[in-house]
Amino acid sequence: MPADRLLTTLLRSLQSYSAQQDTPRLLSTASSILITLNNPKNLSLLTFQLLSSPAIWAYPDGTRTSLRFIGLYQSAALALVQSAKDEEEVRNGTKVLLNATQILPGGGLSWGDWIKAVVHGADERTPRWRHVLAIAGLILGFDQQGYDNHPRSLFDTLESAFIKALNLTLEDSRSLGEEEDGFGAQNVVLALNYCFAYLSHRARSRINYDRLLPVLLGSAYFSIEGFRSGYFLGLLDPDIISVQGERFSWPEYTHSFQQLSDMASRPLVASMGPLSRLIAHTIENVSQSWLAHVALEDLAAFAKTICNQWRRSRMSEIDSTEVPPLLDEATLSRTRPQLWQILRSILFSVVIILRAGVGRAVSDGSLQGHQEATSLATQTLRTLRDLSFVSTRINMGSFAQYEFVFLTAVDILSTSPSDSESFLQESALSAMNGVPEHVHDQVLTLFLLNTAEHFSLSLSPAANESLLLACATPHLDKANHEKIQDTKLSNELFEAAHSVTLSVFSAPQNADIASRHLPFYVDKLFDAFSRDQVSSRQMRLACKTLLRITNPPSPLSSVQPGMGETLLEVLRDRAVQSPPERLNQSSLDISPRAILTLALVDSLPTFPVILLAEWLHLTAKLVHLVDVPQERLQCQDRFWEVLSSGEMDPERSAVCVAWWGTHGGRAMVFDSQKYASAEDYVEDEALMSGALQPAGSKSKL
Repeated sequence: MPADRLLTTLLRSLQSYSAQQDTPRLLSTASSILITLNNPKNLSLLTFQLLSSPAIWAYPDGTRTSLRFIGLYQSAALALVQSAKDEEEVRNGTKVLLNATQILPGGGLSWGDWIKAVVHGADERTPRWRHVLAIAGLILGFDQQGYDNHPRSLFDTLESAFIKALNLTLEDSRSLGEEEDGFGAQNVVLALNYCFAYLSHRARSRINYDRLLPVLLGSAYFSIEGFRSGYFLGLLDPDIISVQGERFSWPEYTHSFQQLSDMASRPLVASMGPLSRLIAHTIENVSQSWLAHVALEDLAAFAKTICNQWRRSRMSEIDSTEVPPLLDEATLSRTRPQLWQILRSILFSVVIILRAGVGRAVSDGSLQGHQEATSLATQTLRTLRDLSFVSTRINMGSFAQYEFVFLTAVDILSTSPSDSESFLQESALSAMNGVPEHVHDQVLTLFLLNTAEHFSLSLSPAANESLLLACATPHLDKANHEKIQDTKLSNELFEAAHSVTLSVFSAPQNADIASRHLPFYVDKLFDAFSRDQVSSRQMRLACKTLLRITNPPSPLSSVQPGMGETLLEVLRDRAVQSPPERLNQSSLDISPRAILTLALVDSLPTFPVILLAEWLHLTAKLVHLVDVPQERLQCQDRFWEVLSSGEMDPERSAVCVAWWGTHGGRAMVFDSQKYASAEDYVEDEALMSGALQPAGSKSKL
């Protein structure tokens, strides 16, 4: 069919909408006609008809239709670039056309004339956001082929047209809101997200970021094309049915899963990675810093909605250890993975945006005021807390941006003790009355404990005792974790509680609190260790921390001068009385005696100078009480490492050098004979002059 007749037929089809029409087929036909027309007026006419066509825009399939529209102009531009490459190959003799009279795509028009004709068709009679879609398709098509023989000024003009159309659309709030659901705003976000990477830095600098930021955030998280304000989680519970007794099923045919799958396939959600980076870039470049603050508040509100919706769902009642027996095979393999893929996408995108917001708070002087900075940090931590039910199931330690956001927000909030206390109080409501019963509340408690340990230095002693210790104490004993079926979560709560307790004891202002609570904690620690609830690493770290707290120059040593030496004696006595070999079915990697011996060796740099020589001797003797040769060798190697690796300060190093050489320390560590039993070790104790010798011992006079 001749091009003119094909154009006439297409224009007639574009004039009206019918339920039977095939919109993708119309767009495909339009793409082929665009590259064959040789009359600029026809090109402008076709562009205008495409931008205003009821057949395309009367009942669009969301941004999927807009993405196809971008693809229409992208395909045309790609065809023009390919034709230019073919012409160049023909001129260079590297390619021969099958037909010498063949008409190349583009209708004989130059690139500049073709682009001007298309842009001329995007006039004021059609919504500006549709102009953005058309020009975005041209940018994608011309830049993706990497063809360098075109004039740069031509594409500078194309970029300028795109930025101008974008800014005019953002400034015209009526254009963005002419559809009830903000369809125009969502299409602007779609177009910019796809072609932002191809824009030059000069073009990016001309974007009106102040008006763009609310549009981006609203489209990504609160619109029907984005995450729908988080309310999609509220659809789950009615569709979860009971099967085979206590098992649950969430079938694929349910309305909630169909809605979830539809949301996941939407262009904005499918490209949430680049979109979140675009939002972060926008936050970094807004001229009004309060807009960044408002954006983080909106993000915190979104995270709160997600948290509340998840808490009401029966899915939140299932911990990771109960998943296989409580869910059927179809839910485990198909519907549940789709849900968690969406939740992970939400978490990662939010963290990327928070990274930009926190970075802006650190670098922007207008956000460094006391009230502004602490408010922003509080909103950030609230957002991370409300999404912690997702982050606890992922290894966030390898996600550097999450660590930066969390620690920076903690540092900022720590500068205000009153705001820190207020944040911890609102987070501790479910943790103050013991171990929570609901899995979701247990996860929130874990986030609270992991956060609280960073505030012990900034809080008052009263707040440390009434908030931090009150929340941590119920979790110091795993016997209280009967309500927690998830072993991993139970272990993490146990570790976090011990970390919080040690951080409270370590704060200088808490010496009086530590003197009252430390004996109780030591008893709990050794009791948990005897029941195989504390790992080797945890026990060694806890003992070293306690000895550092109770010995000078710690303030606690002046309140309770004898506590440090008493703790040393307790630790040595426990090491002597501990089992010499690793118990069957124990989770420990070495014997309890070797662990406590290593804990004592690790703590040598914290001993008072006046007691160091004596305890070097006692610890060296304790090393030879370890029965297993490999474990004894590990203790000897660690002993030498502590003395030689620089862990001692100069004064203690001088004592160690004298003991190692002059007083026979080397022979005592490496050459002494192993004790046959703990009784032999006790009999070899140093006795003061004139003491009675054990029966049967020989005089050495």
